[in-house]
Amino acid sequence: MKKILLPTCCLMIVAACTTEKTDTPEMYGEISVTLSDEVVVDVDTKTFEELRPDSQDAADYMVFIHSGEDLIYEKAYNEFVTQKLPLGTYLVSAENCTEEEAETGTGQKRLYGETEVTLSVDDLTPEVVVECVVSNSLVTVEFAPEVLVSGRFSDLQVAVTGGDSGRTQTVSATDKPTEIWFNPSEVSYSITGTFIPTGKDVSMEGKRTLAAKNHMKLVVSVNLDNGQISATPTISVDTAIDNEIPVEEEFNPYE
Repeated sequence: MKKILLPTCCLMIVAACTTEKTDTPEMYGEISVTLSDEVVVDVDTKTFEELRPDSQDAADYMVFIHSGEDLIYEKAYNEFVTQKLPLGTYLVSAENCTEEEAETGTGQKRLYGETEVTLSVDDLTPEVVVECVVSNSLVTVEFAPEVLVSGRFSDLQVAVTGGDSGRTQTVSATDKPTEIWFNPSEVSYSITGTFIPTGKDVSMEGKRTLAAKNHMKLVVSVNLDNGQISATPTISVDTAIDNEIPVEEEFNPYE
């Protein structure tokens, strides 16, 4: 009987084929984003409106996707395209302006929101809605008509200081309200000027800690009966609060 010998090289090939492994391909999911914007916010009402991808209200919002500490996506909302990403947990955020931009000059309302989303085998295309809400505070300065009467006050002004940078905005007596936006912080104000009939200087100051959505309305007025000037700030904390929190101060220019 003849013996059949297989070449060594063939044996090695067979062995290699039996031990070869196939790596499991990495799985991906998709993230698409819809923004929900707090479009109307004042001391009385609050309404929400979904912003479509082609909405001009949200076109310039910046959308960010973070994986842990790493920023992996940054694009304007009107340029956002569905993102194909490995399975895992991500933080999706959006804003209409940065915190620094919100405090430039008299500032602007800052809308910001974030949400965590997980791409998993059970949910490869989760719905992601980022609700952007007011994240800073507003100070409104007003001068009552009787304060603006010619010959009553000179150099009357209100200086408001606060925010991340501690910036000061000075508002001179005017017949139009002035809005000043601050990132949440302690906000102080001072009222100065001269009461012309007596030559007496006006000097009042105060401070309040303002959180996101707080609105402090500072009205400078004068009591025509006894010559007292008063500053009456009122604070409405969020729009869910029905009652106002008054802060009353008085100045008597005749004393």
